[in-house]
Amino acid sequence: MEDAEYQPINSYGVIGDLHTIALIDRYGSIDWGCFPIFDSPSSFAKILDTNRGGFFKVSLPNLTSSKLSYITDTNVLANSMSSATGAIELVDYMPILNTDGTRDVEDIGYICRHIECTKGIDISVQLVFDPKPNYGETVTRNNSPLGCTIKEYPITLQSSHPIRWNEEGKTGTLTLSHGDSARIVMSFGHTTKIDNLVNWTDMQVYNTRQYWERWLNQCLYKGRWRRVIERSALALKLLAFKPTGAILAAPTASLPEGIGGSRNWDYRFSWLRDSALILGALLPLGFVLEATEYANWIISKMPAKDDPMPILYSITEKDTTEELELPQFEGYMQSSPVRIGNAAKDQVQLDVYGEVIDSLYLYTIYGHKPDQEMWNYIALLANRICAEWQKKDEGIWEVRGPKAHFTYSKLMCWVGLDRAIKIGEEHGFSADFPMWKGQCAIIHAFILSECVDQEKQYLMQSPEHRVADASNLLAPILGFLPPNDPIMINTVDQTIEQLSDDLMVYRYLNDDGLEGHEGTFNICTFWLIEALALQGRVKQAHAIMNKMLELASDLGLYAEETDAAKKQALGNFPQAFSHLGLINAAAILNMRLGNP
Repeated sequence: MEDAEYQPINSYGVIGDLHTIALIDRYGSIDWGCFPIFDSPSSFAKILDTNRGGFFKVSLPNLTSSKLSYITDTNVLANSMSSATGAIELVDYMPILNTDGTRDVEDIGYICRHIECTKGIDISVQLVFDPKPNYGETVTRNNSPLGCTIKEYPITLQSSHPIRWNEEGKTGTLTLSHGDSARIVMSFGHTTKIDNLVNWTDMQVYNTRQYWERWLNQCLYKGRWRRVIERSALALKLLAFKPTGAILAAPTASLPEGIGGSRNWDYRFSWLRDSALILGALLPLGFVLEATEYANWIISKMPAKDDPMPILYSITEKDTTEELELPQFEGYMQSSPVRIGNAAKDQVQLDVYGEVIDSLYLYTIYGHKPDQEMWNYIALLANRICAEWQKKDEGIWEVRGPKAHFTYSKLMCWVGLDRAIKIGEEHGFSADFPMWKGQCAIIHAFILSECVDQEKQYLMQSPEHRVADASNLLAPILGFLPPNDPIMINTVDQTIEQLSDDLMVYRYLNDDGLEGHEGTFNICTFWLIEALALQGRVKQAHAIMNKMLELASDLGLYAEETDAAKKQALGNFPQAFSHLGLINAAAILNMRLGNP
């Protein structure tokens, strides 16, 4: 087996501890990792630059085969590796140190790598430990009694078996025979020796497996594609930042939306835009704690009366959103520039008001009574909708060209007022309901008069852009129009005609002010499945669902986009949007198909 320079984006396994994650390829190489938390500077970034990024590899020389899999119902990763001289089972995980998912000390965590020799005598296991903290800095190693310590950065490597390091201290080997097992622990945030390493790691892997199994056991879904939905739920849980409840869009930065292109963005933030989708997926599945923590985090971000409302937030109080380029990295498969931070934070996206209110509405209909603080937030946003809905914005897709009257933004303004009225009246809160109802009706009429193509009778991207936009597929799902309204039937048909490629859907195809092209957008394809299912076009929806399931990685994970021609994963990985879309589409389609 040849270890290619860049691995396919969706070939990676993902492990995590609810504070950060690591991406591990089939050759046993950790190619992405930021410590101690998701938005920290990278220590391993080989996925963005094979020479300057840094990695940590455990493998067999002259590898002939390998197979990644998750231990059932967990985010513990196993890799069965073979060579001509022997075989090993490599198990990778990040310990969940406490039953509630917290760390003992917030800045201290671990990556554990268990190596069991399953075949062979005195076989050599090769290690390459080459961290490059702070986005590619060179470090000085100190081969101390602890194993291998990085002087300038608190990363320590400890092993239950002797490692023979080369003179440089970067490459080492250990020797195992059939039945032997070794434990390697990478600690970050401290350099304290772990006593009785084997017992400690055996306890950690047991506790970590128990944590994931107990967590997944809450899942209420029993229909078709249950295992697929459970894996998506486990992936979403990896993106939840335990200290605040925020849920990331993705744990990676600058994986390209087009190979060799410049559409490379940092997604290690939490977008308010995702809020309704997140709660709409988690609550029906039974994951109430995550929904509650996320809802509380949303409420904690309530702006002051006259302050602007950012569309995305850092996961802690430290603002890491400033968009910067990293010229030291060449980018995945020479896709540059590599960016950290995200300038979309300062865009005007009117849809976010409706998405936040809709998420809190979903929270209330699952039995959570709104208090005065939540209502104050809802009322603030509803009043902002009334004052601002007629403005142009950058829209859900964060275009970097001229602002427009995007249909989806108007749709979500309507949703926001509709849900605010329902919450307020049902729970006895006070507000200017007649004004809200009047504006809600005006927005509805505006969309039908100004955002519908008068000839083909479908929802356009905007009055300025008389083309299809996949976000409009959500209109019947959100209750704006009945699924079988002629406008919605035409909207679905025009989306397929204008935006689909081999049944996969682009967000849009008109100019957005950026260079290059992108792939089909996975969540948009899942939205098409939902819309078709709601219209009773179940056979068509089922065919597209089967295609999307075939496009999942071997581990059941999805990136943001797909190259329709090459069936190649594109964009950041794993992507919350894609897994949320899958959960919602599968649930609706399963219901429409009837009992399996």
